[in-house]
Amino acid sequence: MPVAPAPTPSASADDAPSADTPGDAPAGGIRRQPQKAVPDEERRAEWQRHWMTPRFAAIEALLASSKHTGAFCHGDAPTLADLCLIPQMYNARRVDLDMTPYPTLLRIEATALAHSAFIAAHPSSQPDAE
Repeated sequence: MPVAPAPTPSASADDAPSADTPGDAPAGGIRRQPQKAVPDEERRAEWQRHWMTPRFAAIEALLASSKHTGAFCHGDAPTLADLCLIPQMYNARRVDLDMTPYPTLLRIEATALAHSAFIAAHPSSQPDAE
């Protein structure tokens, strides 16, 4: 599956990307939190879940309601938004965040993880994977 081409200028303001479009949400909403702030492993995971939950909820709501969401975050081919979202979902599972409240994200993730580029980039596909 090819990567989506760069968007072309839209004739309609309704179709024009903005800072709060689905394509931008995964990149700006969730970041890996500094781990030195909480030394205990379980407290650290709890702290990360605390900050990830509202961000995933916001991205889910945005993507679920967007007319631009397709097989991927923004259309039917991977974009930068997917490249940001999928690793964040992997990281969320590392701290046992319940992802069931996010069906749109789970659907997008399943599509992405079937794509050859995401398969090759997955941590389990790396030479140093345990």
